[in-house]
Amino acid sequence: MKAGFSLEQVTIQRIEALAAGTRRDKSTIVDMAIELLSSQDEFSDLIPPALPKAIKPRKRTKIDPSKVTGVRKGLALPEAV
Repeated sequence: MKAGFSLEQVTIQRIEALAAGTRRDKSTIVDMAIELLSSQDEFSDLIPPALPKAIKPRKRTKIDPSKVTGVRKGLALPEAV
């Protein structure tokens, strides 16, 4: 997500220093700073709430092999030569 923030020169220098010191991307440093700020109540609107997780089925349905085309019960496997 991109936002149109303008940063002061000293902030840009700090981001570049942190990126060089930690060998991370500058965008990663900015993302980490936004995440840290959003943990404080006054900046909680910086990161939108997480999307709900997808609902997974509770159990697998058993499929009868005789109903699958191309599958036969009791078929012998070819022996290795």
